Amino acid sequence: MVVIIRLLDLVSRLLRGSLLLLAGTLSGCKDRPPTAPLPTVAVMIGAGDIAQCGSNGRQLTANVIDTIPGSVFTLGDNAYQDGSTADFRDCCEPTWGRFKSRTHPAAGNHDFVQLHAGPYFAYFGSAAGEPGKGWYSYDLGTWHIIVLNSEVATEANSEQNRWLRADLALSAKRCVLAY
Repeated sequence: MVVIIRLLDLVSRLLRGSLLLLAGTLSGCKDRPPTAPLPTVAVMIGAGDIAQCGSNGRQLTANVIDTIPGSVFTLGDNAYQDGSTADFRDCCEPTWGRFKSRTHPAAGNHDFVQLHAGPYFAYFGSAAGEPGKGWYSYDLGTWHIIVLNSEVATEANSEQNRWLRADLALSAKRCVLAY
């Protein structure tokens, strides 16, 4: 299993560390017979702390994502300052909104400032998982991708951990990535 992740240092420097933008390809998974052709490479690009009104970082990262096909992921804190409906409308939608149809979001603590992250789940819809929970999984090429929620209970017998164990047991994919 090989995961290649390239950090886009220029963007990070431009944003003075306020945003981490990752782009990468997922390849090399041994989820095929030895004589089968190599699988198509799956591309993922994403960041966290993506949309703060008044910051040019949201537009700079959106411009980079415009040039890279593939799946977009977010690493939480999708709309500053407090994940309100207005923050999603005014800060996220004008830039990162154009990728919503290919985005697999993860919630962050700023998204959960609002009761049960209501505006986050309303904005991303079913792509964000079940409202109030926010954990889900999807397959991308030969990979099984798991999105976890650090803002809910995570102890060993929590609902999220029970779901995670069941999800892993159900997946036939040999390569797994979680964020």
